[in-house]
Amino acid sequence: MTATNLPPDTSDQSPTGVAGSIARVETRCRSCGSEQLEQVVAFGATPLADRLLRADQLGEPELMADLTFVVCRDCALAQILESVDPEILFFSDYPYFSSVSPRLMAHFTASAEAIIERREVTS
Repeated sequence: MTATNLPPDTSDQSPTGVAGSIARVETRCRSCGSEQLEQVVAFGATPLADRLLRADQLGEPELMADLTFVVCRDCALAQILESVDPEILFFSDYPYFSSVSPRLMAHFTASAEAIIERREVTS
């Protein structure tokens, strides 16, 4: 299925009525630029990641955007079809920073060192 045959963006039909303005539907593969994107699963309108509501916010509208999982037929990259503006996705109260997780920092350090050694990278 090419990108032109993928389902239309219906995120503007979310309960908030604002999601259509925050999600852009990609028409090409993020890696190779191909239009040969095959839909695997369309989850429909979903709340944005890590926008956890406090008890006092439960009655307020929640930002939502469509979430469609696709695979590129040309390079096999699995990807999400929709892109949300980073200013919205990583808001001022965004709760996650990899730099505050010692285990994650150790993991990425070890991964980088292994790649440098395996690829014989020198400065």
